Amino acid sequence: MRKPPGYWTKEKCEQESKKYKTRSEFSKYSNGAYTRACKNKWIDEYTWLPSYRNFDEPIDNVYVYIFEEYKSVYVGRTIDLVGRDWTHIFTNDSVSKFALSKNVAVPKMIVLEDQITIREGLKKEHELVEYYKENGYHILNKAKTGLKSGSIGALNTGKWTYEECFKLALECTCSSEMGEKSEFAYKKALKRNWLKDYTWFESKKKKNYWNYEHCYEEAKKYKTIKEFENHCMTAYMKALDNGWLKDYTWFKRQLKPYGYWTLENIIEEIKDCKKISEVRKKHRYIHKVICENKWNDIIKEELLKNKA
Repeated sequence: MRKPPGYWTKEKCEQESKKYKTRSEFSKYSNGAYTRACKNKWIDEYTWLPSYRNFDEPIDNVYVYIFEEYKSVYVGRTIDLVGRDWTHIFTNDSVSKFALSKNVAVPKMIVLEDQITIREGLKKEHELVEYYKENGYHILNKAKTGLKSGSIGALNTGKWTYEECFKLALECTCSSEMGEKSEFAYKKALKRNWLKDYTWFESKKKKNYWNYEHCYEEAKKYKTIKEFENHCMTAYMKALDNGWLKDYTWFKRQLKPYGYWTLENIIEEIKDCKKISEVRKKHRYIHKVICENKWNDIIKEELLKNKA
């Protein structure tokens, strides 16, 4: 039953919080009290509520990326396999850097253990690193592994937990400001439907505001799809879900249908590049297609023509 405004005083929030064993339970079953406690920073006084996930909860996965040709391997653990795989392929981390240095595609993620506890995951990750070392592999991991050292997120569900997103949101007046401060935090909050808890955000748009016309007008403010996504996530997601992005013809790069990137189309697209590193920086997805199809030598010849 919805509580009237002002109901959740400090005393009532504290009493309510004592019904639960963790912050996640508190948030799930009494979100109003939890939100008020977080906003007023009372939550830090509730020492009986641990802010981290249970180490014995079966949510962890252990995976590897193996570059067999170069006898190199990356061993990792995560609770979000899809998101982590995307990070290794499309961001500047150890796996993608090594792939770029060898001019090859990032290999397929191999999941060796799934749905195990975080304790088991940390232990297994370390065991695998030691195993590959003993078998002559070059380890691409930079951070230490093992239960005591652990990687970032071992005591929580990644950096942007509910609490961390909430803290960032408290510094902002609207969702777009939050997105500008941290794209990852905003996307996490949007995906998990946490934005509804940020009741202080200025609500300038009505519930069904983002129709075709309004999304179209908003998109015209930006030069690229990425700018549109970063500055107005809600409109971008609405346009993406409804297939409207194809109508925004002023964007420099259009979303291409599956199979569009043939060798001929790629050569035409990368005429603005002179080095393979430029291709990867400006056309990340195209670079992935080049590597997967082993067109590296052909593309290098085309890039030499661009230098002439």
